[in-house]
Amino acid sequence: HRLCGAAEAWLLALPPQGVAPGLERFAAAMGVPAADLDLASRRFSYMTREELLAACANGCAIELHGHLHEYLPGQPERNRANIELCREKIVAAGLPRPTHYCYPSGAFDAQAPEVMRAAGVATATTCLPGLVRIKDDDTRYLLPRFLDGGNVSMIEFEAEMSGVLELLRKLTGR
Repeated sequence: HRLCGAAEAWLLALPPQGVAPGLERFAAAMGVPAADLDLASRRFSYMTREELLAACANGCAIELHGHLHEYLPGQPERNRANIELCREKIVAAGLPRPTHYCYPSGAFDAQAPEVMRAAGVATATTCLPGLVRIKDDDTRYLLPRFLDGGNVSMIEFEAEMSGVLELLRKLTGR
């Protein structure tokens, strides 16, 4: 965990034009050929303002994830400030004011609903699987989310979307 933190700090300290060469040096040190990174694909790039505006014009909502991609348990003021900074950057790009949040890496704590309320967030999603069960007003700040990707088969995706996997989790106690 410390190595990851040190690598992240090193990359974040690089100027924007130094990130790609930095990633290539890091990959080489780890024995990964630079070509395998496929940096030309822009997989490590942020969308440009023009791309964000085009996505929005095509019906995509640009919402909140924290400007620093972190939610620090036990630090409500810092988390709220991070959400507000993210919102400011999105609005400054000419996009609509975002009101929905997705916890970075799924990190949240017991204070999260109050942080979201104070930051003017309408809903927030976790990385916990499951169906939405309304328990109280805080439920909207702790919504479950299914993480799909290339590693998820179609049958697994369909089972999650239909609620079958939620039923299996309940039956098996997972």
